Amino acid sequence: MTLEMILAANTAYEEAIIAAFNGSYDEAASHHDQSIDLAAAAKRRLRDVDAAYAMMLEDIAIERYPGNPLAPQLEPEELLGELADAVLIDANTALFGEIAESIKAQNLVETFKQERASFAKVGRRFDPYLEALRESRAQLEANARDPRVWVQVVDEGGVPIRSTYLALLTAYLGAFQRFVYSTAISTDLYYETEGYGRLAHERTTVRR
Repeated sequence: MTLEMILAANTAYEEAIIAAFNGSYDEAASHHDQSIDLAAAAKRRLRDVDAAYAMMLEDIAIERYPGNPLAPQLEPEELLGELADAVLIDANTALFGEIAESIKAQNLVETFKQERASFAKVGRRFDPYLEALRESRAQLEANARDPRVWVQVVDEGGVPIRSTYLALLTAYLGAFQRFVYSTAISTDLYYETEGYGRLAHERTTVRR
């Protein structure tokens, strides 16, 4: 999963700092290389997400799927009241409302297109992070005899690792949160349309 790889890349980087602080260049270099590999793998995984959206939207176009017939009747505040705490923990009410209103006005297909676009924006955050990681790796190599010097460079903000990492992480979390809320709303609409009850009460609904 992309998020796990992004987090793992940062963990590997922090392990490189610890190793360098302890004076081990080889161990620090190994962890640092791993951080770059994981970040690059996360970027490739995001491309797979885009390919999945492209395939889904192509199928929608072929099938001429119009969206859910109940979407125009959606009541965002009422639905959030049902889902909050039971399904969506500590929900971002403003974002949920924005997505719900979008689905109500434009139905699901346009929402899927917007989701794809939000993940595409995340992809553009990878390059600055990867560039910073590679710059950091070069700095580490330049200080192979005393890797603690590299640690000082990092701690003093000499390479933009933390700023580019946090920009990437928050962009991904934002896109993923949009996906989660869209999924919750579309699932609730599907259950109601098919007569399966509502998402917040699915345990009490038995299909026969």
